[in-house]
Amino acid sequence: SQFVASKTYAHSIIGGESENPKEVLDKIIDYINRLKEEGLNEEDFERIKNKMIGHHIMSFDSLEYIANSFIKYEFQNSSLFNYINILKDIKFKDIEKRIKEHFTDENYILSVIKPK
Repeated sequence: SQFVASKTYAHSIIGGESENPKEVLDKIIDYINRLKEEGLNEEDFERIKNKMIGHHIMSFDSLEYIANSFIKYEFQNSSLFNYINILKDIKFKDIEKRIKEHFTDENYILSVIKPK
C-alpha cells in the first residue's frame, strides 16, 4: 500500500492479487471502518513515526536518494531537510482525523486488471 500527496491532490493505493477482488475490497473497508470506530493505537503511531524518521535519516547514505529527493522536494517548493521536521510535527490526533476524512465511501474505487 502507499499514499501519494501533493498540494493539489492525494490518494491511497492498496493493491494485491486475488481471485475475488470484491471480497478483498469488502474486507479492507470493514477493517478501515473498525479502525475508525475503535480508534488507532497511539503507541503504534509513535513507533511508525519514529521508524519513518529513522528510515529517512538512513537514506542519506544513498547519493541517489539525496539527488532524487532534493529535486522532488524542490519542485514542491519544499526542502529535503524539512521532511524530518514535518514528520516530527505530525500528532496522533491529526492521523485520527485524517483517517476519518480520507477513507469515506465516496472515496473508494476498485480497479481490476485481468490478464488476456
